[in-house]
Amino acid sequence: MLCPYCHGTRWVTRNGLRVPCPECAGVGEVHCCDGLQEQLDPGLNTPAPPSGPPPGSPGRGTEGS
Repeated sequence: MLCPYCHGTRWVTRNGLRVPCPECAGVGEVHCCDGLQEQLDPGLNTPAPPSGPPPGSPGRGTEGS
């Protein structure tokens, strides 16, 4: 895949000087996975449900009424 920064030319102009492209290191191509960031599984970041019987159910705070 062609570098999106230099479009495969391998060079960019900085301050009037021609320098190797910083994005692809002067290769002109990048791997399709370069620049991608790992995305966390949304199921891993949800809080765990509370343990025990649900509020208001018999046996929770209604003893001896």
